[in-house]
Amino acid sequence: NLLENSDVIDFYNELYIILWNVIAGKLQLSPSKLNKINVSEELKLKGWNDEMLLNLNLVLTECEKNLYLSNYRSDTHWGQQLQNAERVMTELQNM
Repeated sequence: NLLENSDVIDFYNELYIILWNVIAGKLQLSPSKLNKINVSEELKLKGWNDEMLLNLNLVLTECEKNLYLSNYRSDTHWGQQLQNAERVMTELQNM
């Protein structure tokens, strides 16, 4: 393993928090409206295509799996997840 289990959790936790904070700020959604369904609907209204919506949902789901499913944790895909997250962040910043 390249990363210790706690490092994997820390990586995905930070990524998850950053993504949700940027999404909340860009879309100006209240915490009660901040979920994948509402976010996808809002981003679609702002011109996001299905590929970018899928990419965002894949990154968020991968974070959730690594944070909440102890038998799922893996450091094998973190580089790909980081690249996907960077693409999502670029799109969010360009809104």
